[in-house]
Amino acid sequence: IEGITSSQWATSGSDISYTAGNVGIGTASPQGALTIATGQGMNLILSDSDDTSSPIFTMRTSNGIYPAMFISSQDLHIGGGYTSYGDDVVDIILGPSNNVGIGTMSPDEKLDVNGKIAIYRDTGVPQILFNSAEAGYEKWSINAQDDGSFRVSEHVGTESYVMTFLSTGYVGIGTASPETILQINHSSIDDTISTDHVLSLTRNSAARIAKAYFSVGKYEATSSNGRSRLDLSLRKDIEDIGSSPVIQTWLANGNVGIGTTNPSA
Repeated sequence: IEGITSSQWATSGSDISYTAGNVGIGTASPQGALTIATGQGMNLILSDSDDTSSPIFTMRTSNGIYPAMFISSQDLHIGGGYTSYGDDVVDIILGPSNNVGIGTMSPDEKLDVNGKIAIYRDTGVPQILFNSAEAGYEKWSINAQDDGSFRVSEHVGTESYVMTFLSTGYVGIGTASPETILQINHSSIDDTISTDHVLSLTRNSAARIAKAYFSVGKYEATSSNGRSRLDLSLRKDIEDIGSSPVIQTWLANGNVGIGTTNPSA
């Protein structure tokens, strides 16, 4: 600068530098290496001098990777693999349509993710909540419990578990604690609560027995002859096999019995 005989800036060719402290623009007390303060709304503007390429804001790391922000076709790109101003690996893109893309250059929805999604929560239950702003619509969520179960829940005042997947492989519909591979609990057709199961299918690997429980009784489909046949019996209630009286039996050979499990005709 003409007339100045000394300066805190060091010059090297066409470059200037300052290493003795922080630099403030618009402030006398800079808090970082470069602090810009202005009341005009725009603190920092990056532009390309000839409009042939995009202005790039980079942050260099010790391993030579340059996480970068730049504009391309009105989209804001945030990249995590801009190596030595070389190949561009875009992590996040924000478009003028208000779509956000993670791992994709062309998001088609408000949030478009190309890759896996991990959801964590330090306290409480991690969940995804689906909610409509319109009156009368219910809220739904999918969440993971600390016991390893995965649940689909309805939120109307209080949370109600609609479907539960346990770590054991058991699935419950209308119950949060299924005791079989598939257990369904619901109100009966006359709007009174059924006493136990509406439908529960189980399989005993030793006897190869599949049972269907209903509030009016129990059906058992058995394959006691090496799975070469399928027998069907109706029992009185949902007690264990053998202790509940058999009402009717239909064998695969066409024989039907009332009060017996082995009709001969």
